[in-house]
Amino acid sequence: MANSIKVVFASPFREIVGGRGLELAVEGPLTVREILERLVRQFPPLEKFVPRVKDEVIFWGSLVPMKDDKILKPDAPVQPGETLYFYPPLSGG
Repeated sequence: MANSIKVVFASPFREIVGGRGLELAVEGPLTVREILERLVRQFPPLEKFVPRVKDEVIFWGSLVPMKDDKILKPDAPVQPGETLYFYPPLSGG
């Protein structure tokens, strides 16, 4: 849908939002921060995964925002018609 941003969640976030993803109705582009603020208002349990830190943070606690296989900063724009993914951070060796 051209007037929406699709948001897709990995586990454990799917349990919080009640599914794999959703569409946010938008009038224009939103930043990752603005999208997260909307999601936290709609799904308050998500807030514990979003630390209150400023702009240069790439890994936001337990939520890693990605688009086009790139990790996004809080001020990165997401355009209507695009898909934003939220993954838990991965580590290993």
